[in-house]
Amino acid sequence: MATPIPAKYIAPIGRYGKGNIDLNDRPQVKNSDGSISTVYSMTFTNRDGSAVLVPGVRKGLDRQMTPNEALAHYKKSGEYLGKFKSEATANAYAEALHKSEEAKLNAKANQDGAAITVKNVIKPK
Repeated sequence: MATPIPAKYIAPIGRYGKGNIDLNDRPQVKNSDGSISTVYSMTFTNRDGSAVLVPGVRKGLDRQMTPNEALAHYKKSGEYLGKFKSEATANAYAEALHKSEEAKLNAKANQDGAAITVKNVIKPK
């Protein structure tokens, strides 16, 4: 199996803000189905069509945030995963980021002799 390209090296057309979150130090939230979320994210679109991808999990919270909580956390902390010219490019990056993190966590789990499932859901707007 090919090694996935880390999301930090994926520069989709339309991205203008790299993000300011350390992807190597993400909290893990256990979901009710047994999967784990680390880069669960939400896209919020501005009136001009630009979009910001914000985390849906944060340190100190053992569950995924609601869209209102995620937006409030972004406004308070300034943490984001990327800024984009459109919602479509934000969602494309979110999917690439998810696949990269899933592969990284699964590789670590296989190394540790465990099996895990990583889950990510993109919630536009």
